[in-house]
Amino acid sequence: MDALELFRLTHLGKRDVWAEAVALFVTAVDIIAASWILGALARADNVWVVPLTAVLLAVTGVAAGFYLGRPWARYALLITPGLLTLIGWMQWSEDARPVLLLAFLFFTGCALFAHRSVRNQLFFQRDVPRPALERYRARQQDNPMAHHAWHYGLAGLVVPLFAPLAVFCGAWGLREAKPPVGSAMRALGGLVLGSAVLLLWYHQGLELYIPLTRLLRDLPP
Repeated sequence: MDALELFRLTHLGKRDVWAEAVALFVTAVDIIAASWILGALARADNVWVVPLTAVLLAVTGVAAGFYLGRPWARYALLITPGLLTLIGWMQWSEDARPVLLLAFLFFTGCALFAHRSVRNQLFFQRDVPRPALERYRARQQDNPMAHHAWHYGLAGLVVPLFAPLAVFCGAWGLREAKPPVGSAMRALGGLVLGSAVLLLWYHQGLELYIPLTRLLRDLPP
């Protein structure tokens, strides 16, 4: 057994960061949507509850299949953003359509990136051409923290929980990026993406925190 085959067997069938990101993102969406559904059940205008629940169950099924490494889920994940965009296009107003298009492009791009990822193909136990496997192995051995930073940074755009990992791995990868070790740009990219996500959520948190503190201050004793 050569070193490349040993490397392939080491990663074969082992879950990757994309499977974890999809599972975490859909779980967060399910929790938020469940709170909306529970609130809507107490109102009269709740006709949208049943179709929304059906869509959520379908998307959750695709995410669960992807997380568990089911072959059909790799292809279902590719068409899910398009189907959700089509449903939103028919149900929402025209003002929301530019946002729908941006979301479609972003999530479809992430799905394509995951689909073509050598690491994800190994997780789904697919045959990977030897040249592609060699390139992936070379990247992993050349400053792996930089590659982790880049992947966590991309995943952080979908699931913000990965952003701190991107910042940590990016800083570590930049520290290690000295000749002959390379991949400084990947480390920097992961650091920038992770920092941007953290800053975005920090400002969003402030926007929610300030009105909340004012509301609590104005409450009668």
